[in-house]
Amino acid sequence: MKKTILAVTVLAMAALQSCKHGEPVNLKFNFQPGTKYQYVTETKQVIKQVSQNMTMNQDMTMSTVYEVTNAEGDNKKISVMYDQLAVKSSNGATTVEYDSKDPGKQDQNLKYMNGMLNKPFSMTVNDKGEIVQLSGVKEMIAGIADSSNPNMEMVKEQMNQTFNDSTIRSMMQQSFYVYPDNAIAPGDSWERQFSMTGMINMQMNNKFKLVSVSNGIAHIEVNSKIVGTAGNNPAMKQMKMELNGTQTGTMDVEVSSGLITDSKMKQNMKGKMSMMGMEIPMEISSDVHITGKKL
Repeated sequence: MKKTILAVTVLAMAALQSCKHGEPVNLKFNFQPGTKYQYVTETKQVIKQVSQNMTMNQDMTMSTVYEVTNAEGDNKKISVMYDQLAVKSSNGATTVEYDSKDPGKQDQNLKYMNGMLNKPFSMTVNDKGEIVQLSGVKEMIAGIADSSNPNMEMVKEQMNQTFNDSTIRSMMQQSFYVYPDNAIAPGDSWERQFSMTGMINMQMNNKFKLVSVSNGIAHIEVNSKIVGTAGNNPAMKQMKMELNGTQTGTMDVEVSSGLITDSKMKQNMKGKMSMMGMEIPMEISSDVHITGKKL
């Protein structure tokens, strides 16, 4: 009787272990030459300056098309192009809105962004999702022109600070550098760290966990720690910033290609900004939704 109970217990434990882990899968960046994909990133952000009782709401949409032009071993050369840019920023008193696809939403101060559309630059990505080479960004920014804007030269200078090779690389890396080093099974975890530069520089330590695989899609949980500092805005050179926070969310990845079909992240950061002798407590919350599809 005891032997029977022991055997049943062992079989049950084996079944649970099998259910937990399942078959291992290889998740990697595997876009093939001749294929074309689109990622749409939608960000909703709320920035609160607590002591000043000020709140800024920002909604941003960026649609990016990736066309794989060549492959050398595990590296893929990709032509990258923005086909939609949109931003809406409001501080309660004033609202600025721009949408490249809506002629009725072309704020004069942001109209120059039309010059970034449909101008390809290139990058090379390895199977881990690391961007190993980037070129053509400077040429894209140089082509921006808006004769109606008297501050165009200053705009170009700011754009070169905000959308330089380092900034674009870190923006792209967020969508690609997510794959593990080895085959994984449900229940397995891995980590990735990267830096993001821009208006706010962020160091992100990301922990991924494969939850399940169904119908060729890997379902992943994400938990991250974030450290933020002042970015590269030339108009705010004297500003100092200290932020700490977390990111949580889920990500669905197509096993065969590595395409992120759906990603939902929630970021929360708290800290302070110091400028001209003033110290201002801040809270920043962001919802980031990325959807991907093959064209």
